[in-house]
Amino acid sequence: MTQLFGKDNPAYRGGVTRLRTLIRNSKMYKMWKEIVYQKDRYKCQICGYFGTRRTLVVHHKNTDFGDILQDFIGKYKDKYSLPKDEKRLLLLSDAYYPFWNVKNGTSLCAPCHKQLHKDLKLKEKSK
Repeated sequence: MTQLFGKDNPAYRGGVTRLRTLIRNSKMYKMWKEIVYQKDRYKCQICGYFGTRRTLVVHHKNTDFGDILQDFIGKYKDKYSLPKDEKRLLLLSDAYYPFWNVKNGTSLCAPCHKQLHKDLKLKEKSK
């Protein structure tokens, strides 16, 4: 069985997945998450569970991270391309406010986060 990687894979989207991972592993993303945790006092905003960085996750509540990423890439599509310019785009992402809007982040425990995504998928299917 032949495995298809990168541009040979039919699911390839021009390097977006790698940029997404780089941004989510960036120092800015980690700082943004910490600020959201502090804003919410390390408490799940659905069930009230008090947690830690290890037991809570930060969820983009109004605008999904994937939508923000697509808008960001669209803003620079005339100047930069993926995967060639991913390092430049990663640097530019630090100054792109929608990624770091603390009001768009909320702290959730893992079970509430999982249920929220399940509910969102059901809502999308019903449209």
